[in-house]
Amino acid sequence: MTEQEQEWENLNKLLRQHGLRPVCRDMPGSCGNVPDAEKIVMDKESSEALQHALKILLEETERQRKIIRGLIEDNHQLRDELRLERSRASRQEQRANDLDVIVENVKHKICQLEDESIANASQQHNQIRDLQKDHKISQEVYRHQVKQLEEQEEM
Repeated sequence: MTEQEQEWENLNKLLRQHGLRPVCRDMPGSCGNVPDAEKIVMDKESSEALQHALKILLEETERQRKIIRGLIEDNHQLRDELRLERSRASRQEQRANDLDVIVENVKHKICQLEDESIANASQQHNQIRDLQKDHKISQEVYRHQVKQLEEQEEM
């Protein structure tokens, strides 16, 4: 097999791999029942130029397929990452909401404790005032009784 025949064989393999029909060479039985009117005759230079153009076209097609495959994989990866980030953001938002509820509960408890503390302080203040009144009255009663006792002793 000549070098050019081998080149056509290699090129035909590539064409078949890409789902295209191979180029038939004019060798006995290689083109089936193709009438002469439908055959194209090329010189060696045109044949090599066509081979080269087809090779470049197939290589470019394969390169573009790889790029597209890579883009599809990147797209899937980005979608997965986006899904993870959305999930993470949702969890963070829920956590923030939970913390807001906790903060509100703590604020409410602080207000409740402040109110209780104020009520206790007010109650203690009232008790002290009442005790001071009682003490004052007791002192007056004591003085009055001491005075009465002194008067009785003088008599």
